[in-house]
Amino acid sequence: LFGFLLAGLLGSTPLFGQTHEFTPVEPTGLPYHVIINQLTISPAISTPFELGLFADTLCVGRGVSTGENNIDIVAWQGDPGFDLAGFNTGDTILVKIATQVFDTLQIMNGLVTPVTGNGTFGDGTYAVIDVAAGLDAYPAIQIPPANQNLAFGNIYLGDSAVDSIILHN
Repeated sequence: LFGFLLAGLLGSTPLFGQTHEFTPVEPTGLPYHVIINQLTISPAISTPFELGLFADTLCVGRGVSTGENNIDIVAWQGDPGFDLAGFNTGDTILVKIATQVFDTLQIMNGLVTPVTGNGTFGDGTYAVIDVAAGLDAYPAIQIPPANQNLAFGNIYLGDSAVDSIILHN
C-alpha cells in the first residue's frame, strides 16, 4: 500500500519544476530497454527535458535527460491477453522530446538511427539508438511602442549618451 501511495504521489509531481508532457502506458510486466546512446539537439537546449518513446501514437516509455548520453528508458510491451496496452514486437521506435524554449512548450520529433537492433521494439533483448532533433522555434522578441524611440538630442564629437530599450520575449 505504501509503494502504491508513493508511486501515485511521485507520478503526479512535476519533475524539475516541469509537468510531464508524455504519459506512458502502465507497466505491463514486459519491459524492453531502449538506450539512447547519443542525443543531438540543434541548437542546444537547456536541461532538463523529457523524452517519450512511442509506438505510432501510443507512449510506451518516458524518461528525463539532464544532457547526458546513454539514457536507458524502459518501454512496455502490450499484452492483449490481459488487455494491457503497449508496443507490439516490430513497431518502429519513435522518440519525441519536450522542453520549454522561449517560454513555450516545444515538442520535437527525433530522428532515430539504430546502433544495436533494427530500430523496432522487440528486436533482440534491448535496443540502442542515436537520436537527432532540430528545434524550429525562435524567440518572439517584442519592443513595446513606448521604447521604440531613442532620444539622444544633439550629440557632438567626444560626447556620449545612453538610453534604454526594453525587450520582451
